[in-house]
Amino acid sequence: QKLVLSKCIELIDDNICKYGIIKCRKPFNVMFLSKPPVSPKLNSMMKYSIKSVDGEYGNGTDVVVVNIKDKLSREKVEELPSTVRLIVSLSAGLEHIDLDAAKERGIHITRSARDHIVKSVADYLISSLIFGLRNAFQNVGVPFPGSSWDLEWNADGVDLDDSKIGFIGMGRIAIETSRRIRALSNDCDIVYSNPKGMRCNFIDGTNDVYQTDMANLLSTCDAIIPLCPLTPTTTGLIGYSSFATMKKTAIFINMSRGKIVDTDGLTKALKEKLIRHAILDTTEPEPLPLNHDLWNMENCTITPHFATNTTYVRQMLVQDISNQVENFFLENQSLHDEEQQMRAELIEAYKITREFGIDELIWNHISVLLSDGSILITPRGGKIFDDIGPEDLVKISGCVTSDGFHEAIYSARSDIRAIVNLHTPATVAISCLEMGFVPLAREAAPFIGRVACLPSQGQFNGRQEQDAIGDCIRDQNISTLLIENHGFCTFGRTLSEAWLLAYHFDKACQTQLSCLQTGQKIKYADEKVLAHAAKLAIIPELPGGREWEAVRKMLSRSGR
Repeated sequence: QKLVLSKCIELIDDNICKYGIIKCRKPFNVMFLSKPPVSPKLNSMMKYSIKSVDGEYGNGTDVVVVNIKDKLSREKVEELPSTVRLIVSLSAGLEHIDLDAAKERGIHITRSARDHIVKSVADYLISSLIFGLRNAFQNVGVPFPGSSWDLEWNADGVDLDDSKIGFIGMGRIAIETSRRIRALSNDCDIVYSNPKGMRCNFIDGTNDVYQTDMANLLSTCDAIIPLCPLTPTTTGLIGYSSFATMKKTAIFINMSRGKIVDTDGLTKALKEKLIRHAILDTTEPEPLPLNHDLWNMENCTITPHFATNTTYVRQMLVQDISNQVENFFLENQSLHDEEQQMRAELIEAYKITREFGIDELIWNHISVLLSDGSILITPRGGKIFDDIGPEDLVKISGCVTSDGFHEAIYSARSDIRAIVNLHTPATVAISCLEMGFVPLAREAAPFIGRVACLPSQGQFNGRQEQDAIGDCIRDQNISTLLIENHGFCTFGRTLSEAWLLAYHFDKACQTQLSCLQTGQKIKYADEKVLAHAAKLAIIPELPGGREWEAVRKMLSRSGR
């Protein structure tokens, strides 16, 4: 969505006509399915409209904004204009959107003002938690005793310092809430348990919060707080049997989604006083029927799903939409430009590898890691290095062994951005020798103390084999992996670094083989000399830019 305009500036400087190129883009068409909670601020790069007012999707709609009440079923996702590339949700949950349908359409989904939502829910949750632990909800409305105050009467709750709090699901809101709880109390116990299939990036022990099993959490905690997303697995997760295992003095707080709790089971548990109190900011159904028993129970407090319903949060939700839109489209353009550049550079690397005769037909792979975590690599078989074009490169090669091998290396080291995996005669021969690689001359300086050996497993797609690869190269001094009875690979921060390491390693292996083939006694270089050469070899330019640019020029001159 870029327009390139040429504009004649005017004749200046002795009638010299100067031209400039102006790059610009049209505003993004952003459509709200429902009226937003506040009006968005004017932005010259955003053209806002409201479907419930305008009636139809506008021409060239780029972005659709939805709230929790806007249900985007598969049918409705499929009805979106072909120009829609982004859906922005004004809620923490995404269960109102058919995620599979959006993925199939290539539509990205993001959430607006997530940090503000997380902090707002955490604040509201802590206030409900402390009030609930004190059993204050059941004492609201108790007449102030005045002069007849009975000092022997006390609320029968528990102080925060003396409590044990359990989170079911340790996502962003639970993490932020536990951080804030810990700022108030160093003495309370905080534990969590994740439902099956729920991803968790929380590091156990952070803020003195530890994982436990669900049974222990339910039976020992003074406050049980589900904060997991609504999925088929978590629907009806907490039922009557769960409440039956809880302490009779426990409180239950639901600020996630109503469907996570079996309403009938909760109602029965509260009638039987299996727990002290339930605090519900969300219910199933929502709202509950006017005659539902939960409305009139002393041990149940229902709030109108307003953990984030503050003027400030609503303003931030709408204000952040433009940031989400621009970040998405600019990031995608940046990723596109990066990928196109790396495709071109990879093709050069393949052709240079062929030019130097170290490609060995098709059973080699050179790859680069892109910023989005995907890997560009050659497809399995079909074309030799000379024939491969930018459009032939793929994100998955089709060879399970190669894909697993490259993925294991990138996963083990964040500094690695490119890998050259070859099987030249010299390096394969060295990989078959019991002595392995031995640096004999100064040309081997970049590899002194930087070569690791990996026993060949034949395939590298299993977890055990991938862990073995990671163990071999975890030391960031390692730049080359010699795979026993197989071949080798080099890796670096750039494609040029990885390729030149591969070239020099092959040459060093050729030198070692040539010396061995003479049958003469080998004169090994002085260790101090080699150590000094090794230090000189590890500088930004070697191996790197200057040699790489030279071979690229050579390729250009040959017209290949």
